[in-house]
Amino acid sequence: PVTAARTTTFFQNYLLFGNTVEGGTRRPTRVRWSNVGTISTYTSADFVDVAAQAGQELNCIGQLYGDVYLGFTSSLYKMSLVGGSGTFAFSQVSNEVGCAAKNSLQQVTLSNSQTGLLFLDSKKRIYFFNGTTPVEVSSLIHTTLDAVNGARLQYAVSAVDGEHYFLCLSGSGASTNTLCLDFNYLTGEWSKHVY
Repeated sequence: PVTAARTTTFFQNYLLFGNTVEGGTRRPTRVRWSNVGTISTYTSADFVDVAAQAGQELNCIGQLYGDVYLGFTSSLYKMSLVGGSGTFAFSQVSNEVGCAAKNSLQQVTLSNSQTGLLFLDSKKRIYFFNGTTPVEVSSLIHTTLDAVNGARLQYAVSAVDGEHYFLCLSGSGASTNTLCLDFNYLTGEWSKHVY
């Protein structure tokens, strides 16, 4: 049984777990899913170890345009429902950009009505991903991001309010989140708050 999971989501009547601990063994690249329409019944063969030999961990799961996107340490994968014995198909969409913190991922809609996912990358950059190409949106704040505590990226947290993406991280040497970045994704402007 799954005893722990770094990230989870409910998608197309399946409960998905990512980066699991099963039978006492950590499975950092595993995606496991429930039987359709239930959260309490599982088939032991219903899992995939995505890019198991790549030395990465699955940190984020987000939904966009009817697919699931998996954010590994330094890559992104698309997970599509195909049904039948395969259930899901997996394909890599980026081998350069990944997701560092599960709680940094938010779905937003830009002023041009384009919907995508905003998230923190393991290289201390913030990206907007529209399902095809990740685009960096943090070029104006490189100096600020370069100074954050890289050992605590996984503890970054975020929220959105329909216009702003708030991302809180640990400043240099901090052991708690002491810096909050505010990205107005309708205008492309950044603000910084230090606590």
